[in-house]
Order: sequence, then C-alpha cells, then structure tokens
Amino acid sequence: MQASSHKYRIALIGVLLIVAILQIFGALGDSQTIDEGAHLASGYSYWKTGDFRLNPEHPPLSKMLSSAPLLLLNLQFPSDAQSWIDANQWDFARDFLYHNLANPQSLFFLGRLPIIGLFLLLIAVFYFFCEKLFSPRASLLASILFSLDPTLLAHGRLITTDVSLTAFYFFSTIALLGFVQKPNLRRFFLFAFTFTIAQLVKFSALFLWPIFLTLVLIALFIKKYNRSYISEKFTAKRALLLLLGLILLFAISTWTIYGFELRTISTIPSVEGYYDLVDMKGFEEASGALVGIPFWENVLNPTHSSSQSIRNFVHTVPIPALHYFDGIMELALHNYYGHGTYLLGKTSNLGWWYYFPIALIIKLPAVILLLFLLFLFWQARQAWLQVQTSAETHPFFTRVWHFFRSRSFLSYLLVLPPLIYFLVSLTSHINLGVRHLLPIFPFIYLAVAFMLDRVLLRFFYGKIITGILFGIVLIMAVLTYPNHLSYFSEIVGGERNGPKYLLDSNLDWGQGYYDLKEYMDEKQIDAIRGVFFFSGDLDVLGIHLLHLPTNDEVAQQGAPSGILAIDVGTLANPDYPYTWLWQYQPVKKIRGSIFIYELP
Repeated sequence: MQASSHKYRIALIGVLLIVAILQIFGALGDSQTIDEGAHLASGYSYWKTGDFRLNPEHPPLSKMLSSAPLLLLNLQFPSDAQSWIDANQWDFARDFLYHNLANPQSLFFLGRLPIIGLFLLLIAVFYFFCEKLFSPRASLLASILFSLDPTLLAHGRLITTDVSLTAFYFFSTIALLGFVQKPNLRRFFLFAFTFTIAQLVKFSALFLWPIFLTLVLIALFIKKYNRSYISEKFTAKRALLLLLGLILLFAISTWTIYGFELRTISTIPSVEGYYDLVDMKGFEEASGALVGIPFWENVLNPTHSSSQSIRNFVHTVPIPALHYFDGIMELALHNYYGHGTYLLGKTSNLGWWYYFPIALIIKLPAVILLLFLLFLFWQARQAWLQVQTSAETHPFFTRVWHFFRSRSFLSYLLVLPPLIYFLVSLTSHINLGVRHLLPIFPFIYLAVAFMLDRVLLRFFYGKIITGILFGIVLIMAVLTYPNHLSYFSEIVGGERNGPKYLLDSNLDWGQGYYDLKEYMDEKQIDAIRGVFFFSGDLDVLGIHLLHLPTNDEVAQQGAPSGILAIDVGTLANPDYPYTWLWQYQPVKKIRGSIFIYELP
C-alpha cells in the first residue's frame, strides 16, 4: 500500500468514528419513527416463534438483524395478546415494546445499533471502491460528503429496510464487477451472498434480477469490442453457471431464513380472506382488496373455468417459504391501490410519476445536486463529442451504435442499476419518501467522486472551488444536526419550507417526542392540547394529550388558549381538520416535526 493511500485510510477511520458518534447520539435522541415499531417487534417474533405472520410486506432479514440485540434481554413475548392472534403488527408492536420489562427507549436504541454498523460498513466499502477508480484524496472527500448526506444520516440509524437495501444493492453491484473481472469460486460466492441478502431485506431488490442478467449479457456482447474490466475467462458457460448457482443459493437461503416453512396458502390467516376459495358463495364476497384487478377477478370468480383448479391448489399444494411469496403479493396489492401521500400541497392515494424526481432534487444537498448535474452534463458532452468525431463517414446512428458497444463494462455497471431503479420508481404508487431512492445514492456520490478526481482537483482554481463547496457542506452538516430527517435543500429554503413540498418520512416521521417530553417538563405541564400521528404509546413516554379542537369546533367555539402541539404532517395536510392553525406562527419547532403554539 502506498504511503499516500495509507494516510487517507487512517483519515477514513477518523471519519467513521465521528459518524459513529453522531449516529449513536442521534439514535438516542430520535423517538420511534412510524415503521420502526412494526419492524423491531416483527423481527423479534421471527426469532422467538419462527412464525412470519407480522409484517410480511418486507422480507425478514433486516428486521431480524435489528432485533437480534433484544435477544440478550429477558423480555416477555405476549403470545396471548389479541394483536398477535390477529396478526396486527401495529398493536402488537405497542403491546410488546411499550409494555415490557425494558423501557422502549432502550429497546429502540439497541435495535438501531446494527443499522448504524451497516451504515458505517457502507461508507467504508464506498471509500475502498472509489479508491480503485479514483485518487485517494478524491475518494476520501467523496466518502466524507457521502457520510454527511442528511438523508443517509437520518435513515442510517433507523430500524427500517432502506439502508440495508442500499448497502447490499451497492455491494452486490460491485461484487458482480469483481466476478466479471476474475470469475472464480470465491468471487462467485461473494456476489451470490450479497445479492441474496439484498433479496432478503426488501422486495425492491427483485429489480436486481433483470438488471444483473442484462449486465451479464452486455459483458458477453461488448467483450470483443472493449475488454476493460472483463476477463477473457468470463464466457457464456460461466455466465450460465453463475445464473444457475445464484438461483440455487437464493432458493436455499430464502427457505432457510423462513425456517424451512412448507405450508398451503389456505393456512395463513392474514390472507385467508382472498386466498380461501372454498367457502366463497359468490365473487361479490371476495376480499375487497382484490376486486377490480382483472387478473384476480378471473382467479377468484367461482364461475371461471380455472377456479376449481385454483381452489384445490391453495388447499392441497404446500409451498416452500410461503410468506416470501405472500409478501410479494401484499406489496403488489399495496402498490396497486397506492398509499396516501402528499406533494406540493396536494394529497393523493396513487401518487404522481414526478414525486421521486422532485423529492430527490429538494432532499439532496444543493452542493451535491450541483456536482451531480455537472457530471451528467460533462458525460453527455463527452459522449456527443466522441460520436461526432468517430467514424465520420458512417451514418449518425451507426456511430451511436459504435459508441455504446465500445463503452467499458464499468460504465454500464455504474449506470444501469441506479438508472433502472430510478425509472421503475416513477411507476410506483407508494410515494412515501425519498428514502425509497436511497439505493441510488452511492452511485450519485460516485459521480461526485468522478467530478472531484477528473475535473476539480486537477487545477488550482478547481481546488479552491472544491474547498468552498466542501466548507458549505460541513457548515450545513453542523447546522442540520440532529434534525437530519427534516433536512431540505437550501434551494427551497431549507427545513422551514419543507412542509410546502413533502411530508411523511421526508420531514415528520415521529422522531421528536423525546424532545417534546423535555419541553413539557421545562414548562412544568403534565398534559398538552395536541394531535399526533404516532404508532407508539405516548402515555408511556409521559406525554398526555388533551383534545385539540377541529376546524368546525373552532368556528363554533373559537380558538383555545394556552400551549398547543401538533405534528407537521397533520398540520400541513389539507385533508386533516386542523387548518385553522395556519393563521398562527409556532413559537417553537421540535426536531423539525412538532410545532408548538402559545395562543392567548
């Protein structure tokens, strides 16, 4: 290892230690966000019971990772609770996490530690991959910028599947590169391991199957035109063995994680309403969640020609890892019917195709967005010049074809996974936050590393510009801490203007209730007028609520006096009956998510 690389790697250790400290204190300060309870409680239930009835919409691995530290505690498992019997993940999470032998703050902190560790691993892998492509200085600078991204910091300490998917989406991508460069057994298992874990943390990773198949075919095709990053030993035979081995290991791993589950569809209570066809007296009694989907209208209609075969199948044919396929079905239904969401002051159940582009633009730090746009412009310009100047006697489209087939495999590897993921997101009806785009973030910061290494750090004034931009990012990181979840880009006016654009996990996800309790203690009040969307138990946290009047009540009786509190997600959403508060200015904003008012 060169001396120059050595000092930058030592600096990386310092960066990781600083980020670890920031994340640990952030994890202590953030109260439970909406999804964390269901994820933590369901993960613990998998360990203790081997039953996957809770939260099937996500594969179990990330939830099991987060809940593993809880196994060290002597916790009570409420298997006789009605919430467990009914497979009600939200009520069960409250029963288990807020009424147990350990306080909920400790449980959530322990559950967040594995995610923090995984986030630190992601930063380290990002650096070492950058170091293979760029100078150590550019790699370190890009890694620091990556580690200070407010959205990554916010979700890099929460018990969700988003950072887990981000890490293994990226790991499996670069592991595929390693196998194509040197196709041996060790690199195959590294790729298969990271790829399979990605599949078992979030169903969005299903996109990796067609993406990686496309990349393998591209590698085989372009090898005769450009052998960069492609071994001569990477042949069609090895590619086929890679695919077959991957399918086999994925199948074995999935069945293992699901506890070698082997059961018929009709044995799952949570889906009995739309899978159990035996007791159906008519199609009108089918689950309302499926009515209106043409495919399921045919499947569930007892008069349909295939109905009897399906009826026999769901009751007689055992399926390995059934809850895995049930989870895919639930996600598909969720996407079909959508989810209530908010954008630019409007609400919708089906969302908008432009939700994620807008979310990405206004949640990325302005400096990073600028560098990324410059990268896109730079690459487009370079591509245009190459097409224009190469083989001028050939027709234009022939020159374009020559351009694409002569690109290195690395170019395709770093472009297709984030691009396809982003394009697919435009079709999603589950518009719940920029966190769903986190898997493309490492690739965005690779583009930033490219700009630093190939452009800015190569001339004197570029280094000055880099210093200025880096200083801006550091200043914004200090000003944002610890409100990473509620960060909005400077181009839209920051956090104060966030509610005009986005809500939910982009801004207010339940992270401010520890601070609200501290505020109430400072004011020496035991109860407060307020309304909140929170999936935990506020009474256990010592936050007792009094009634907050609605629009109609205020119109009839007038506004109440005293201290009021409301979460910004409820306040800014025009569908909720508290818009009468819009005429007042809050005296305090807690964690960017809870507004405090003092009315005369």
